[in-house]
Amino acid sequence: MVLITHRDDYKADWLSGPAIRRITLQKLAAHECEQMVAAVAGSDLVPRRITSQIVERTDGVPLFVEEFTRAVVDAGAVPRAAESPAPKLPETLVPASIHDSLMERLDRLGPAKRVAQIASVFGRRFDYSGIFNVLPDQSQTLPKALRALERAGIVYRTKEPQGEVFTFKHAMIQEVAYSSLLMEERRELHARVASWLLQDTSIEESSQPAVLGYHYARASNVPEAIEAWLQAGKSALRRSATKEAVAHLREGLSLISKMPASPRRFEAEIGLQSNLAMAYTANAGWSDPNVYGPYSRALELCASHGTIREKATVLWGSTIAKLVNCELTKGLEHAENFVQRAEEWRNDEAALMAYTAAVIANFFLGRLQQASELAALVSARYNPREHGKLVQIYQHDPLIVSLVYSGHIEWLLGRPCRARECCMTARQHANEIGHPFMVAFASILGVADHWYEGDLAENLASVKRGLKVADEYGYPMYRVIGPLWATAALAARGPAPDVLEQLCGLLDKLPPRTSAFRCRSIEFCWPRNSDGSGR
Repeated sequence: MVLITHRDDYKADWLSGPAIRRITLQKLAAHECEQMVAAVAGSDLVPRRITSQIVERTDGVPLFVEEFTRAVVDAGAVPRAAESPAPKLPETLVPASIHDSLMERLDRLGPAKRVAQIASVFGRRFDYSGIFNVLPDQSQTLPKALRALERAGIVYRTKEPQGEVFTFKHAMIQEVAYSSLLMEERRELHARVASWLLQDTSIEESSQPAVLGYHYARASNVPEAIEAWLQAGKSALRRSATKEAVAHLREGLSLISKMPASPRRFEAEIGLQSNLAMAYTANAGWSDPNVYGPYSRALELCASHGTIREKATVLWGSTIAKLVNCELTKGLEHAENFVQRAEEWRNDEAALMAYTAAVIANFFLGRLQQASELAALVSARYNPREHGKLVQIYQHDPLIVSLVYSGHIEWLLGRPCRARECCMTARQHANEIGHPFMVAFASILGVADHWYEGDLAENLASVKRGLKVADEYGYPMYRVIGPLWATAALAARGPAPDVLEQLCGLLDKLPPRTSAFRCRSIEFCWPRNSDGSGR
């Protein structure tokens, strides 16, 4: 028996006849690649982030997986799994053992090699329009060159709604083509791609701000890159893509130090830090340790820089962060300062957010009458047509938040009908504006009417609706705190000791100070459902 292997693009006409059996080898599956990475890297576990990057860039080709993993290990890019965070791998880390082979394939392309090099600037995927506009002098020979790249197995084309798209068959081929360009030529090409993408629009209006950020950064146009990454982060937040937002905003922050100290730099950093904090909040809650740092830095910068909206965003976030982390007195001081400044600015948007922050601060400190009066100001000044879009900026709607807390405030003040009305209006308004974070917020935290009235079925049904939205849009914090707002309903379904153990397990996942704060909710609801065991 003779075993013969060859590339897909090799025409093996001589391998024919009944005695020949052809077996098409498939790429390794992701889990198989992970096993190879672990085996090659040795006994120390490879962090998940590093493994994922290796799998993504080697396309399931065993040789690539093995050699690339060795190159990563030899470069010292693999920390122990316990070390955090795992670094992002260099973009052009191609093993020498593979680089020469791939470069030889590119060299055999003749004039088409130049097209492959230019196409690599776009990344793994590119379309005809893009490369045509970046290489107008090759418009006559471009179709022929692209066909040559296809025949050589360098790229393949697919038809998509926006037209034909070309993709490098392997990520490493794209990386080798890109690395063969001189640094200055790369910068010039990235600048041309960014200019073509932007055309007659602004960065703020671009439909592809993340792509712009990528090209501006590599063209060394730092201010434009930072602005593009900021807009990409804001766009992701509007779509409730919080993890994507974090990635974009961190890219922007990584470039801040490359700008000279100036009002433009400080204002850009305020925007990046405040939006990063909001993204962390939406993803993991106000108590997430990543929230406090960005807000603190933004608050420091806002003392001398920033627009009214930027200042309001930071004051809102830093106030709520203090309250949720049980710094109640400081939180109230921040809220009162926020109210004072908003009134001095004579700005309705800032005033609404300030009053809402003050509602929460007063409620947590038991100042129920003051909280009720502030909530009335929010309801009186809120205009759905004008202020319904604030949730896109602050990730919170002031009316919904105020009404959710008013559900508790009004009940405790002896006004159950008003409390029920507040909760129902909060849930209704959240569904009307349709922002996923607010829908989950109102469905889970806005159940005071069901809670106090003992309507356990509706309480649990509402929390489940909120959890469904939270799971769909990636808000893991609600998976932790959601069941805590249905404690009585879950206890009624029993067995009580098992439910209590489950809920205490959820509390353990919260930061210690927040856990104590949340535990009051269980203490309030639990006794009437206790099994008498003393647990």
